[in-house]
Amino acid sequence: MSEKKTVRNYGIDALRILAMLLVAVLHLLGQGGVLLNPAYRIPTHFAAWGLEHMALVAVNCFALISGYVGLKAKHRLSGFLMLWLQVFFYSAGIALLFVIFRPDAVTAEDLLHSLLPVSFSQYWYYTAYCGLFLFMPLLNAAVQQMTRMQFYLTAVSMILLFTVSKTFTERDPFVMHSGYSAFWLIVLYFLGAGIRRFIRLPRKAIPCCLLIFAAASLWGMLLNGNSVMRLYYDDVPTLTASLALFFAFSAMRFRSEAARGVIGWTAPLTFAVYLTHTHPLVFANILVNRFVRYAQYSVKHMLASVFLTASLIFLGSIAVEWVRVRLIRLLHIPQGLAKLDAWLDAKIERIERKQRRKRRRSRR
Repeated sequence: MSEKKTVRNYGIDALRILAMLLVAVLHLLGQGGVLLNPAYRIPTHFAAWGLEHMALVAVNCFALISGYVGLKAKHRLSGFLMLWLQVFFYSAGIALLFVIFRPDAVTAEDLLHSLLPVSFSQYWYYTAYCGLFLFMPLLNAAVQQMTRMQFYLTAVSMILLFTVSKTFTERDPFVMHSGYSAFWLIVLYFLGAGIRRFIRLPRKAIPCCLLIFAAASLWGMLLNGNSVMRLYYDDVPTLTASLALFFAFSAMRFRSEAARGVIGWTAPLTFAVYLTHTHPLVFANILVNRFVRYAQYSVKHMLASVFLTASLIFLGSIAVEWVRVRLIRLLHIPQGLAKLDAWLDAKIERIERKQRRKRRRSRR
């Protein structure tokens, strides 16, 4: 009997694109200086904080997507190595560009960190993802073996322990580091994988999910205030908004072939947007307080400026990533890594056969 072919959910791909655009929005508002400019217009200031809380779901959505997709994906060393090569390309490549064009901004320590992106947590999300990667087979096996009720009980327990208690006590007993950790990504991966296996919402639930997303974002803004950031990825309002948006997009269906083509082409390239504009050298020398003037615009012009700037960062990064992907294909790197996978599979199979023979002999 042939295996049932996995149907691609273009709603999840669309959410991946939106989430990465929102990551750029987050950093424009924060690192770009829009939120903390003392010379702001009051309506614009509140609108910027509202946008900040709506965009705060981006990282959680990315991790939920990892679980949703990872449950049915093959866990291969080649996939991990391809991702590492992508991270190294941007980490070292951007550092090289700074050495050429802005040598005064680069130290020896910066270069070392750029050459060893995981060891020095050059990109916190990727470093945390490396920790998550080791647990993916265990998490997938756990979700596949669970009953629906077991998943619900585990998910609720995780949310109560790791999110609710932290939000209302303002303490971090489980060392989640406000969601900047491998442990938090593991929690979200588990939830995303379980949602794929056990929960499927109809399209008519989308408006309700979007309403919950908006309400949770507003709730987060009211709890947080508008002067400093107190709510983060692992707080109740942020997780609620993240799950609501995730459910909404997972229920979406795109019937247009053109829309599917654009979404399917763009989604795999989106991680480059994060790698380009969050490089520490870019953060410290290009983004920092670059957009403080946006806080003095009208609400309409501030929102337009933020999304236009984020879109330019997004499109520029996508273009660079498309070139990089073409380059690695010309160098036949994917084929070489596929051969490494085959070699490892053969080795593992040989070892397992030997172990089975030993067990049979021991029973005689």
